[in-house]
Amino acid sequence: ISVPILSNISIKPSTMTSTDGDSYGHPFSPSMIPLTHHPQRQSEVRAPEAWGGASSPAAPSGSPSSSSSSPPSQDPAPMPRRRSRALTSPLKTIQRVWADSKRLRSFVVCIQALLRGLGQVVFTNNALSGTCILVALFVQEPFVATGAIVALATNTLTAYLLGMPKGMITDGLFGYNGVLVGAALATFIVPHWQFTTYFAIMFSAMVATFIHIAMGTFLGPYGLPVLTMPFNLSVAIFLYGCMDSEYFWVEFKGRLIDPRAPHIIEFRLLDIILATFRGIGQVYLCDNYISGVLILFGIAINSRISALFAYVGSLSGIIYAFAIGTSTNAVDLGLWGFNGVLASMAIGGFFFRLNGPTALLAVIAGFTASMLYAMWRIFFSVWGIPSGTFAFCTGAYIFLFMKGSVPALHAVPLAEITTPEGNLGLSGIKSYFPFLACLPSTPSPV
Repeated sequence: ISVPILSNISIKPSTMTSTDGDSYGHPFSPSMIPLTHHPQRQSEVRAPEAWGGASSPAAPSGSPSSSSSSPPSQDPAPMPRRRSRALTSPLKTIQRVWADSKRLRSFVVCIQALLRGLGQVVFTNNALSGTCILVALFVQEPFVATGAIVALATNTLTAYLLGMPKGMITDGLFGYNGVLVGAALATFIVPHWQFTTYFAIMFSAMVATFIHIAMGTFLGPYGLPVLTMPFNLSVAIFLYGCMDSEYFWVEFKGRLIDPRAPHIIEFRLLDIILATFRGIGQVYLCDNYISGVLILFGIAINSRISALFAYVGSLSGIIYAFAIGTSTNAVDLGLWGFNGVLASMAIGGFFFRLNGPTALLAVIAGFTASMLYAMWRIFFSVWGIPSGTFAFCTGAYIFLFMKGSVPALHAVPLAEITTPEGNLGLSGIKSYFPFLACLPSTPSPV
């Protein structure tokens, strides 16, 4: 047997491979070399999972590559060192880590649920809107913000432990009442930054969850929402029970505007503008107009229609306050605006599809909630506790019970509610400029 001596063929160590196609001790594999440098692989391309596992076909004995008289083989062009996926494709690495990390995904979903719970107070199922509202709470007062966060987490965790639908939990529907409970108790009870105060906030938020579930069971068959009534009942029960407490005392008496105080009707235009923003902020118990601007911006991120009706509702409360000649101090603090904000947003495109009669009814709902606030604030001031959003809830239920009786009101099923734009089926540029909905989507025939 004669063995040809391949003295004319120079083989570099960087290209030495085994018969199965893999390299030993080198930074790159022949499988990374383009197929133009491997004539024997032109007829066969292996799957990625077969790299290094299947042997490549050997060249026939009579081929020129096995002859000693053939010219020297050409070495492949030098290639850069193989880099890790984290350096060559960071986005793919992040996607792979996200797909493999169940804990990370659960954490992100939990944060989104909490942020959506912050936004659901003003009918916004949007985590970015919730982030803006959270910033507004910290602008108002850090203790109010932390109280709202603690109550929000307690409310959501209680619903999770009770086995409530995960879809409702992730949408923040079991968190928004907790936000108001925490903000209200952090505002109206003393002392601040104490363990007992946070314990009271957590317990009241847990009770609000129970009330939410009970009211949902009662109102569900009628297709009616719970709104913020669990917050009203939970806070009223706790604050009224604190009248004889040695650890808490209600600070609301110092904040109550005396109805017999002098009524000063003089009000400048700038004061009215700032009062409207404070009315929006008072939804979260923020009397800072900067917080009101941030909250309105968060609403606008989710729905421009809702943002418009929020401002209209706050303005309607101020107009009604001037009409009955109430104290200017209460108007300046925004106390006459927040119930109108929620009522106008609820009727103006959220629970009903927006049309001409619905828009008019939303403005009337703002005035109705303001009229009810004039009654509820006097009723609850007898016991020295705030009226909360009782005016909004009672006013909104008046119009919500009208569904099915008024042909012009087209109620949206609770399971199908998204945003006022979504309820109208608007998308694209029309969702940002709703008045474009009146324009034809296709050219009219000539």
